[in-house]
Formats: sequence, C-alpha cells, structure tokens
Amino acid sequence: MTSISDIKKSNILNRLGVIESRLIQGANESIQLQDLSAHFSIHLQICILIEFSYSQMSKDLRCIRFSEVQEHQSNNSIWVVMDNKVYDLTEFQSVHPGGADIIQAQNGLDATDEFNFVGHSQDAIDLRKDYQIGCLHEDDIKAKPIEKRKITPKLYLIKYKRQIFSVVIVSIALSLWYKFK
Repeated sequence: MTSISDIKKSNILNRLGVIESRLIQGANESIQLQDLSAHFSIHLQICILIEFSYSQMSKDLRCIRFSEVQEHQSNNSIWVVMDNKVYDLTEFQSVHPGGADIIQAQNGLDATDEFNFVGHSQDAIDLRKDYQIGCLHEDDIKAKPIEKRKITPKLYLIKYKRQIFSVVIVSIALSLWYKFK
C-alpha cells in the first residue's frame, strides 16, 4: 500500500527530474543575456521546491500511542485526540475563542465528542490541521473506547460562561438605553 508520504516524495522527485533536465539543457546551450533570466527562474524554482519538499517531509505524521498523549497533561504541553488524530494545542490555548480552560480540561484525552458537541465552524475544523502532530496508533484505535472526559454541567458552564456574561451585559445595556431614550 502506497502511503501519502510516498506519493509526496514521488511527486517531488518527478518535479526535480524535470528541473534537472532543464538545467542540463540550459548548460548545453550558449548562455545569452536573455537566457540568464530563465536560468535564474529555474534556480528559484529549485529553491522553492526544496523548501516545499522540506516542509512536506517535516509535516509527515507519525503514529502516536494514547499513553504518550496522556503524558502531555500539563498546561505547558497539551495534546488531545480528535477523530483518531493527535493535536498539540499548547500554542492554541492562548488564542482559543472560548478560553484556555476549555482546552486544558481536555488535555491528554479524546476530545472528539467535546469538539463535535459545540458545533464548530468549518474554519475551526480546517484550523485543526495546523496543530496536528500525528495519528493515533492503530492498536489504540482498535482498543476503543479511549478515555474521555464526559460532558458535565461544570464543563458546559465553562464553555458558555463568557457567552452568557456577554448576553447579560448587552441585555442590561439595551434595557438602560431603552429606559432613558
């Protein structure tokens, strides 16, 4: 079975082959002033391709055991599982719209149900890939259920305390505005 990383590597090697043949062709011809820009363009393509291939290879994902996910349960290292993928949300916790406490409540656990319960936007779903560090190990997927923290009233209140507070403030402001209008 061909993996995604094998396909990426094959694609990169094919592109490098095309660029290499262009370089050889250019070296065999006499280089005129107008050809210099073409050669610089080829060199730029090679640099871009090398940078792209490096970023893709560094993005190749590894299989992570659930026990390793559970080792990252501090606020300085937050790993969670969602849909059998492992995410490092340490950096994201400070910019999470619902607050860091929501992410911290799920660290080291499978947060799939929590994430789906809230009903995130497509942008939020797409944003997850930036924080993905691996996939859950096949043995852990087969051994389901993975430890999950159940949705409790406390977690529900944590999630919505900011939204509820905002609604109350806006309601009071509108009431006062209407009264003194």
